[in-house]
Amino acid sequence: MLLYGQRASTISQLTLDDLAPAADGAVMLTLGRDQLLIPPPLAELITQLPASTPRGIAATLTDHRWLFPGRRPDRPALPSTLMTRLARHDIPLRLSRNAALLHLAAELPPIVLVDLLGIHPTTANRWSDAAGGRWMNYAAHRHSASSNINSLPV
Repeated sequence: MLLYGQRASTISQLTLDDLAPAADGAVMLTLGRDQLLIPPPLAELITQLPASTPRGIAATLTDHRWLFPGRRPDRPALPSTLMTRLARHDIPLRLSRNAALLHLAAELPPIVLVDLLGIHPTTANRWSDAAGGRWMNYAAHRHSASSNINSLPV
């Protein structure tokens, strides 16, 4: 939620299958169709999830693949449960998620935000405007930047 501005409802649905090892101790996290890099300090914590697995007969009755298992091992934790856990650690979820979205909007064009985060194009444009993003000439800028690199003296 805090790194990529995802909603609690998206995070609660993550499974162990959404994680894949990457180089240098990092982990790739699959969100939708995209794989995103989780930096090593956070990757180390994520690979320790879920913190507890079902015991007794519950362990044999279901596949416990949720990163954040719910009270019933065959179900994920409720989004409200994740939000409550963060609040207990004095993490202001809305402010933190907004900060993550603002940072991403400053770094990425709105169309990438739409695809990556699954947000509405109008919402992506609003975040981009709030972040001071000027992406109207993004394609032209990318083209001229690659042209400039090719024309550098060797």
